[in-house]
Amino acid sequence: MQGEIVFTVALLALGGAIAGGCGTTITPPPAPVGGRAVYVTNYGRHSSVLLSDDAGVLTEFAYGDFRWFALSDTAWSNIPLAMLFSPGATIGRRTLRPADGKPETVVAATGAAHVAKFAAPADKVAALLAQLNGRFEKRIDEITYNPTSQMWFAPDDEHYSLLHNCNHETASWLRALGCTIRGPAMFSNFKFAPPPASPAPTSPAATSPAATSPESGPAMATASAAPMSAGAMSAAPSAR
Repeated sequence: MQGEIVFTVALLALGGAIAGGCGTTITPPPAPVGGRAVYVTNYGRHSSVLLSDDAGVLTEFAYGDFRWFALSDTAWSNIPLAMLFSPGATIGRRTLRPADGKPETVVAATGAAHVAKFAAPADKVAALLAQLNGRFEKRIDEITYNPTSQMWFAPDDEHYSLLHNCNHETASWLRALGCTIRGPAMFSNFKFAPPPASPAPTSPAATSPAATSPESGPAMATASAAPMSAGAMSAAPSAR
């Protein structure tokens, strides 16, 4: 049994080394009029998404294996179980009220290594926020708090595996916001491409300066806690 575990860990490490070169590029939607801010974090081995409400309050959502992520049971022997035979997934949530919407402020508030910010249509952000809140609150009577990540975790019905980890879930959430995803999204080596230009305004009402809105801000912005390649997120396997 021990030999099988060692072999599986070695296989995962080899797969990580190979897949690490297959990056994932995220292209945000065109900067919308009156859009809401969206943040994508990189914690070094995993990613999460922060969505803003109409008051500018941020809610961070993250996904992973319940035992590994929510309970911090991160022994090396648990890696094959989490990635190949996960007994259950979890969705994490916490609320942040940063002093401003700058990516570097969100880096400081979350402890992430890197944060990318873009604006998405307000209706899509609101819909995703409601959907993820619904997933979390579906089993809210089973929540647990993790002081390490400072997040609350609820069991989630989405099956966690090597082929559906936190980065795949992050990618699916970003697709729901209108982003284009190119690449496997298995690892957190996300790169961000500039969003396409917004369509030319067709009426006076469509000329509101979304790019200067305090909520939407610039079309694309990033910040890092430590030097990294521009717009890139580091690649490493994770059970989150």
